[in-house]
Amino acid sequence: MTTSTFDMAKVSAKTKKSGATWKQCKALGYHLAKKSSTGKPDWVDSSRITACLAKDAADGKFSFLQASKLFQAKKLPAKYRKAIADYVAANQEVDS
Repeated sequence: MTTSTFDMAKVSAKTKKSGATWKQCKALGYHLAKKSSTGKPDWVDSSRITACLAKDAADGKFSFLQASKLFQAKKLPAKYRKAIADYVAANQEVDS
């Protein structure tokens, strides 16, 4: 069995500039939502990260290349954490 490794050098310049793919956003959600205590993903946080990144990709604000580089990070950048926190705060249900 052979294992292949992703080679960014083989990706076209057009693809690098295009929006991140859904699969990249989903994988980053899993990667960046791991709990430090267990090493397992926090599924709610994972879904929120995926949605935030996918929205930015669709809006042209998050490229394939940026997504590839983000896999090296251990934490989600502050601008995405803030965007998620703002969204959650604005959409919380109010108990009456």
